[in-house]
Amino acid sequence: MPELNHIIAGCLKHNRKSQSELFKLFNGRLYAVALRYLNDDTEAKEVLQQAWIQIFSSLSKYSNENKLFAWCKTILIRTAWKYIRRLQEVDELSDMHLQIHSYQHHQVIDKMTCNEILKLLEFIPIGARTVFKLFVIEEWSHKEISTHLEISESTSRAHLSNARKMLKKFYYSMDKMVKHGVE
Repeated sequence: MPELNHIIAGCLKHNRKSQSELFKLFNGRLYAVALRYLNDDTEAKEVLQQAWIQIFSSLSKYSNENKLFAWCKTILIRTAWKYIRRLQEVDELSDMHLQIHSYQHHQVIDKMTCNEILKLLEFIPIGARTVFKLFVIEEWSHKEISTHLEISESTSRAHLSNARKMLKKFYYSMDKMVKHGVE
């Protein structure tokens, strides 16, 4: 991608036109990713702005021009996670005491539509929701999640397990309400 290499070279020289071109190239997609993790337009824009500052200041460390968007997206996700941590919205998982076997979670989640899952995710604590999205939507491994979010792999697994438990619980509660005529 010679054009992208030219844009990167210009950005490294602090050329405003090149920075603007890179911004236009990726900003829409990065904003969509930010919204998936923050669910609030103002917070998503704030985190996106912080991510762009980090992207431009770290561009000299970038080494693989074929994966620039993925590199930018990783910076954005790390920035979002730091923002979430700073707000202290990560809930303690030790307070959750649901006793449901993991295999059952897969069966219930397989029955749910994508829209149902996305709607129910809004009611799940931010830590579990973030790990669920990274694991299920972004298809990251627990090792990748632990590295990028600076948590242990076991914490990542616990967040995922708890997200699945909560989704199952919410799904059955909704199903029960629909069967009894409550909406």
